[in-house]
Amino acid sequence: MNKKGQGALEYLLLIGGAILIAAVVLTVMTTIQQQAEQGTESGLKEALCAQKQTKVQCDAADVDNDTVADCEWVDLDADTISECHACADPQNCVR
Repeated sequence: MNKKGQGALEYLLLIGGAILIAAVVLTVMTTIQQQAEQGTESGLKEALCAQKQTKVQCDAADVDNDTVADCEWVDLDADTISECHACADPQNCVR
C-alpha cells in the first residue's frame, strides 16, 4: 500500500514540474515578443524621422498618426551637424 502512495506522489510531482516549466517558457516567450515589438516600432520611427531634412519638417513629423509629434531636431555638433531623431518620449519631446 505504501508503494502506491509513493507512486502517486511521484506522478503529481512530475506533473507539477512540467506545469512549472511550461509557465516559465510561456513567460520568457511573451517577454521576448513584447521586446521585439517595441524594438521594431522604435526602429521604424527612427527611420521615418531620419528622412526629415529640415528642423521644420522634423518638429512637425507625426509618423504614427496619433496627433503627437514623434521627432526632435538634435544638434550633434555645436556648429554644423544637426539631425532629426525619434523622441524616446513624444509627450516630452524637446522642440
